[in-house]
Amino acid sequence: MRKTMVKTMLTVLMCFVLCGCFQSRSLGERAIVKAVYMNTLADGKIEAALVVFTCEPNSDTASVTGKAKIYMAKGDTLEEALYLAEQQQNKKVFYAQNELLLLGPGATKNISSYLSYFGQEDVGRLNLSVYLTELEGDEFSKCDDIIENVIQEGERLTDRTLTQASPAKSIYESIPGEKGESGWLPVLEFSPEEDYIGVKKAFLFKEDQCYEVWNATELQVALMLDGKSQRLSTQAQYDGQEISLKTGPLTMETQVLEKEDDLLLQLSISGRLEHLSIDGKTVSINRSSQELIMANRWLVDTVSNIVSQTFYEKNDVFQWEWWLRLHDAKRIEAWKSQDQMESHIQIQVIGNLSDS
Repeated sequence: MRKTMVKTMLTVLMCFVLCGCFQSRSLGERAIVKAVYMNTLADGKIEAALVVFTCEPNSDTASVTGKAKIYMAKGDTLEEALYLAEQQQNKKVFYAQNELLLLGPGATKNISSYLSYFGQEDVGRLNLSVYLTELEGDEFSKCDDIIENVIQEGERLTDRTLTQASPAKSIYESIPGEKGESGWLPVLEFSPEEDYIGVKKAFLFKEDQCYEVWNATELQVALMLDGKSQRLSTQAQYDGQEISLKTGPLTMETQVLEKEDDLLLQLSISGRLEHLSIDGKTVSINRSSQELIMANRWLVDTVSNIVSQTFYEKNDVFQWEWWLRLHDAKRIEAWKSQDQMESHIQIQVIGNLSDS
């Protein structure tokens, strides 16, 4: 009899669960987190800030209204700092709409811990945008009036990358490794004293250590090499001149060739050069023009420089090794075991921008 009663109660409970008869907490009772700021301080403490929007009472929609408010706290661990920031207000925190992770200057010392934590489904969206910011916590806490615009710009850059023309899954790259994350993170510049919000540079890092800074043009080219963007639209200083160019969709063909006892990896980049100006003057583009030759030379030099800063620094963020292994996995494995792979690989860049 007792067992029968227990089974009956469990059956009824399961019916309640399956039919959703328990009242869930509406969004109107929750603190909707749209962005998170994290930083590691000089004393090792962790600083966390939640950008919270309010929504209409009893709202069950994803829309949020009202003014954003920043709640900040410090803790001995990442989890403690976030918990204490949550306690700065009296609603249940809701992270499902968290779209932006901003890492302060000190966070570059342990990038892996932040990226792995916020890679979890319960603290951010799968398409979470990640940026560095040069603002310390006390500066960030003063950004209530502009933070909504910062979030919108961060989302826009991810949706259209820096060219405003090519959709991308993300504007950053991070590859986990045994000794930490490797990749690059763009720096989102903003300030309560200035109107400008945007990206002018990115930090390249290997095994959690930042070692190089890319300007906006180099970041654009990196996104193209990584398959995150198809077009270039940029200005750059080259050969003592200021060039401005815009391309159509670009394609990159990859080929591995034998070169004596080593391997040659060819990267051939092709596409239409839609606009070119030099020192502010638009020039006509034809197949044999010196200007077109210069544009291709600029592309080759820029990509070659990025290759030198990544692959030849043992930071294969574009995963060229994958192509090399397809050609001869046994040799690649032998070279890697002897820490000699980069010395046996030559990467050649070919620019094929054309007028049509």
